[in-house]
Amino acid sequence: MIITDLITIDCLAEEAYANHPILSVDLADYANLKCASDYIKAVKLETPSLTQECFDKLSQLIQEMGTDGMEEVILHITCNGNYSEDIVSQGTNMLVQLIQNFIPEACVLYGISTKDCKESTFTILLLVGYSQK
Repeated sequence: MIITDLITIDCLAEEAYANHPILSVDLADYANLKCASDYIKAVKLETPSLTQECFDKLSQLIQEMGTDGMEEVILHITCNGNYSEDIVSQGTNMLVQLIQNFIPEACVLYGISTKDCKESTFTILLLVGYSQK
């Protein structure tokens, strides 16, 4: 689902950055994105694994968001429960590459955090800053 309500996006950013950071982007990075952007859109995707199916779904959501005017992107992955560092590292690299394929000129920041859960899943949060041209 694509989210355009700024209050909801703020809450999603705060929720993501409240977890245990592994590779950190923080609320200051989000604040910079907000200041540098004319408007923001977000996507939150819950997935059981970082597989091709996940990447295809994220590709579809990026296309639905619209790439015209995309300038800054924050990708945040929350690892819920047990996870493999290799899978997360490979998945993160593939997601960053996927984003850069859509918007090669965009600045992409990314972060990874963990959250204690019984079920092992991933939450992908994509925060996108747009400029009106």
